[in-house]
Amino acid sequence: PKLLGIVATMVEPGIKQHEQNLARMRRLPGLPLLGTIPKRKGERRDAELRAAYQPVAEAIAKEHANYGN
Repeated sequence: PKLLGIVATMVEPGIKQHEQNLARMRRLPGLPLLGTIPKRKGERRDAELRAAYQPVAEAIAKEHANYGN
């Protein structure tokens, strides 16, 4: 197993505690913040969540392709 990074979920922009926690995550040495996934509700939530997870999936795929090199 290999720890690739952090994915922060249920993030609500503008919430002070969320912003502080994201800042802490960004400062963790050797453990990148791969993405932030917003808290979503409503009719467009599925599309918005897919869009938010896309860069995370790409980062994981890239790391997987480089694994062992």
